[in-house]
Amino acid sequence: MSTTEDMISGLVQKVSGSTVTPYTTQTGETHQINWSKPWKRIEMLPALEEATRVKFPDSEQLHTGATRQFLVALLAKHNVTCSPPQANARMLDKPVGEFIESVCINPTFIIHHSKLMSPLAKAHTSCPGLT
Repeated sequence: MSTTEDMISGLVQKVSGSTVTPYTTQTGETHQINWSKPWKRIEMLPALEEATRVKFPDSEQLHTGATRQFLVALLAKHNVTCSPPQANARMLDKPVGEFIESVCINPTFIIHHSKLMSPLAKAHTSCPGLT
């Protein structure tokens, strides 16, 4: 992650002369994006639990049918749609976009994804089921 921070913040500095750049959203809101490091790191499952005020299944159980039922109910409760196929990985990704990514203004790393969502990523050393 530090290599990415170094590369991008250095590139922004070189191109714009600053590590802070203006950004205007599609709705006309203006933000100042701060590209300087370190970037914020958000742990995926704890952030989802905080945003939804619901305890998520254990990281080792995210592939199960019980988790599928949990995710279907969670998406319905929060009016979040997930088009077919409604695999656990897709249904887990939808609230990430809705509740975590949507509030990130400055560069942010969302860390410790479910292995289900990133099967080729290196496994977390102390949390089974996470990357």
